[in-house]
Amino acid sequence: TDIRKQDPVAKKREVKHIWCNGQKVEINWPKVVTYVEESKWGIPKKNMRYRTSPRDPNIDKFVVHWDGCFSTEMCHHVLESRGLSVHFCIDNDGTIIQLMDTNHTAWHARGVNRNSIGVEVSNAVYTKHAKKYKPARPVWKDVECHGKQIGPILGFTDEQVKALKVLTKTVCERYKIPLAVPLNEKGELIKGVHGPWKTFKGVMAHYHLNKGKTDPAGLDLKEVVKDETK
Repeated sequence: TDIRKQDPVAKKREVKHIWCNGQKVEINWPKVVTYVEESKWGIPKKNMRYRTSPRDPNIDKFVVHWDGCFSTEMCHHVLESRGLSVHFCIDNDGTIIQLMDTNHTAWHARGVNRNSIGVEVSNAVYTKHAKKYKPARPVWKDVECHGKQIGPILGFTDEQVKALKVLTKTVCERYKIPLAVPLNEKGELIKGVHGPWKTFKGVMAHYHLNKGKTDPAGLDLKEVVKDETK
């Protein structure tokens, strides 16, 4: 889809892109940096399964995390030092940073790495770190995950959520991942491990895959995938 046809303002600004299978894919967000243009953001090949053949048919999940860090720069360092990887990060100001091509397998969510794409949203989580953020981050209260209250915790900024919405929809459109999230019988977001996570196709939180994970509790994934054109 040529976003310039949909958004006249895009004609007057530089159109940003991400990299999928070695090709540019346009993304309608003004703050995007990739490992191709700025090599410092790249992840070593040893930290991923580097692929030379397309894995398109296998990709059916987009997994959202928080990084537990103060910035994407810090997250990048942690990933490199721990031998891990992720395709995208979203920094505190809403900048989308791509660390590796989406065709390669990132090590970000055990059990679904082979068929998923992942994003880490920068957030130090604990309210004891609140004073380190300027401007201040929102605080999410009454946060539930795995049947327990874990709040209050630091939330995502409005810019981060907006960036996440655009990135999610761009990636899902490119790989034909359904804009669906795990719901219960009442149509409410499941806030814990989703039983059929192996076969689920759509957008998931890390906590949907692992009882030992709580990221990104408090984020309304239903709003992230919501079709705002209707």
